[in-house]
Amino acid sequence: MSSLNQSIPLAEVPGEAGSVTWSSIIPRTLVSLVAFAVFHRVLAHLKLGPYAQYKDLPPGPPSNVILGTPNYVTHQPHHWYRSLFKKYGPIVSVWKGRNLHIVLNTAEDIKELCEKRGTIYSSRPQMYVFHDIIFNGMFIASCPYNDSWRKQRKTMMSIVGPAQLKKLAPAQEYEAKQYCRDLLDSPENFYLHAERFGSSILTATVYGYRAHDITHPSALALLMMGSWMEHKMHPTRWLDDNWPILQRVPNSLAYWRWQHFKDRELLYKMTRAWWEPCKKRLADGIDVPCFATQLAKSYEADGWTDEEAGYVTTSLLLAGAGTTGATMNFFVMGCCTNPEAMAKVHEELDRVIGPDRLPEAADEPNLPYVRAMIKENLRWRPFSNQGFHHATTKDDTYKGFRIPAGTRIIPNAYSIHFDEAKYPNPDLYIPERYLGFKAGAAEAAGFKNPEDRDHFGYGAGRRICAGLPVAEASLFIVVSKLLWGFNITPSKDENGKEIPINTLAYDGGLFGKPELFKALITPRSKNHADVIRKSFAEATTDVRSLAEESASGNLGGMQEIVNALKLDPDCTVGK
Repeated sequence: MSSLNQSIPLAEVPGEAGSVTWSSIIPRTLVSLVAFAVFHRVLAHLKLGPYAQYKDLPPGPPSNVILGTPNYVTHQPHHWYRSLFKKYGPIVSVWKGRNLHIVLNTAEDIKELCEKRGTIYSSRPQMYVFHDIIFNGMFIASCPYNDSWRKQRKTMMSIVGPAQLKKLAPAQEYEAKQYCRDLLDSPENFYLHAERFGSSILTATVYGYRAHDITHPSALALLMMGSWMEHKMHPTRWLDDNWPILQRVPNSLAYWRWQHFKDRELLYKMTRAWWEPCKKRLADGIDVPCFATQLAKSYEADGWTDEEAGYVTTSLLLAGAGTTGATMNFFVMGCCTNPEAMAKVHEELDRVIGPDRLPEAADEPNLPYVRAMIKENLRWRPFSNQGFHHATTKDDTYKGFRIPAGTRIIPNAYSIHFDEAKYPNPDLYIPERYLGFKAGAAEAAGFKNPEDRDHFGYGAGRRICAGLPVAEASLFIVVSKLLWGFNITPSKDENGKEIPINTLAYDGGLFGKPELFKALITPRSKNHADVIRKSFAEATTDVRSLAEESASGNLGGMQEIVNALKLDPDCTVGK
């Protein structure tokens, strides 16, 4: 066998012998690679050649088109974005690796770009593994701004409307009353009770089944899928997302994709486990008010295949996974740390509602302080401080800045919510900011002057939360009952000292959930507790429980999904 240094005949090189050795080729190759890298580094620095499109970008910290922004903050980056806003201005450029991110820090810029120029700014960053492979291109939250997204959105908006909202009211009331009953039985588990409430509202709204217990396989599968999905959504984890050229490699040769297709199979099983029983129920003449029932009546006429309809319903379910539970736990946090607000809201509830009944949806106009607390909590600690990122579909120019196609657009709600000019002492919890603000979040999102909007907790522009009316109605129903029935204070240690709560601590996931904290939740009186128990005992709903549905033979595949998720390291809950 020839040695590495054996002479290999090559075409004659000018000025040299007609043959060279590997030992001479390797250094030359390395020099060429270094020269190539330096050449591109210079081009990137001078914004020449292929990097000319990055001229005239918005200002930002020193960065490199190839290497990115040094020390890019990935944990709770909204704080970092706000510090950059103060240094560089309201529109900031940062680089995460080779990906350009432009951060919008004012309501004016978010309104102009994400709404008025929505045809350009309403897409999503490409998530090849998560969206195209695992979700088979059918997850509305990560769907590009294309015909598929428009079709899904139109279907959802036609179903989640005012008429449907009235049909869902009994289920919302029922879930809120169970949440309060659960707090009476085991207040120390308030965090889990909020997760059950959020999961059950979702399953009832989307599929017409309620989760009376978070340990039921169907409810547990939803909770676990939320955690699983957070980890799968990180595009920087996957080869095909980091190196898009690899997406051209056929699946038969791309050995690194085998797990992604296993994930797709698991997700598909979940879509069928939910969707098939809904169709069967309707075929049996049982018309339960929910999204899936409405879709089952019309999906063929609307041009959906059976498989697509299953994905559409499940994507709506998963798009809301964890949001309501996290919002409720942030609300408990706000109550714990703001006794003055609690005293004021109790006075209002005692005066308007009295001691003998729970508040209802119809009471909302007469409870301005309850409404103000909800809005202040969504400003102070929203579920997500930066929401789902948008992406541009073509080059644009704004305020003299160039914004190339494919740029990731980050609407940083945190900078707006903590703007000292609009909200004096923004770190303080002051519901009075919203007294007199009568518009709901959906109406306020459409205000001509974006500075008049209440908050950006539900997103912005054409990608604003499709289920906003349902979410807002559910939130008032449950929060008003919680505030009416309970005292909520910090927990105490064995020495009687209050256990401090870190109100800035998020759990570190892709979505914003509060880290576990302790709270002392007690009924305001024996009478309040009795009214809660009686109201729950008398509550009725058209929605069957998941346990009933499983006992009848439906939803039986969920335990298999739970078992699979327990083995997946990307699922960090329910184990």
